[in-house]
Formats: sequence, structure tokens, C-alpha cells
Amino acid sequence: MDDTEVYFEQNSYVKARIIQTKQKVNNVLIRGYGVLDNAYSPTDYDIPGESDDGSRQAIHILGKNIEISGLSIVNTLKECGEFGYALNINANWAPVAVSPADSLGVFEAGELQNGNPPYKARPAHCQDFNMDDTPNTDFTNCPTSQNDGAKVSFVKAISWQMGQDGINA
Repeated sequence: MDDTEVYFEQNSYVKARIIQTKQKVNNVLIRGYGVLDNAYSPTDYDIPGESDDGSRQAIHILGKNIEISGLSIVNTLKECGEFGYALNINANWAPVAVSPADSLGVFEAGELQNGNPPYKARPAHCQDFNMDDTPNTDFTNCPTSQNDGAKVSFVKAISWQMGQDGINA
């Protein structure tokens, strides 16, 4: 949601995920010197706009004026195996949701890695082109400069597993 602030008390420990994929947001502040642990088994695979359990992200936000400061992001889930992400802001591989969500099927990175264009016509969030190479015309809540782009400071991403991405902003 726009204009949202989440504060972690010092030394707090929270098992949760912060995921925003339904629409692009504006003015989100997540701060504090606590720990966010993505430690739970996914119940469903990715449902665009609703969940991204398959990629097991701790924080995933699309939009502008997003600031994250002070957090330690960990993943203590042993079943996570060799795949997962700590923090993604405006990930260029994550399209925005379509309605109805199942009209194009679940987005799967393997579609890009193992397939050839044309790709399913999923809308991009802040890229110049949609996934089917048509021009993106909706840049609502997209960063237009470094001033309204992502700001990440004093954030730690810790995982004991190989294949865990750190911070992508």
C-alpha cells in the first residue's frame, strides 16, 4: 500500500515476509534494527499478485520511493534448498499481476531461461518493454531518477544455503 511504514524494534525477531506484487506502490519505509526471518514452508507456488512462495522472497516490492534501512534478513528454513531471495525492489524479472491471475498462468523464470520469444504477454512494472516486447505504457509509481528510486542502507542478508540471492535494488 502507498504511504506505508513498518518499524522493527531493536533486537526484534519476526518470522514473516513482506511482499507487494499486486500493484506498484509509492512511499514505503521499512526500518529498524530487527531481524526478518523468512522461515516457513511455502503452501502454494507463485500466484502473480498474491504470493511468490515458489521464489521464497523475504521482501519483494515494486514501486518508487521505497526505503529499507537497518534490517537483518535471514532465512533459517532448511527445506528452502538452494533457491530463494532476501530482498528485491523492482526486480526486472518479476512482472506485475494480471487479472484474473490464472489467465496467463504462473510466471516461471524457466520460461525465460528455457524458452524462446514470443513470451506470454505479461505486463512489465517499470521496464520499457513488456515480456512480449510490446512497449510498456504504464509507468505509474515507477522511479524516474535516483531521487525516487530504492534506498537501501545498513541491511544484512544472511543465509546458510548456496543459491540464496542477497540484495537486488
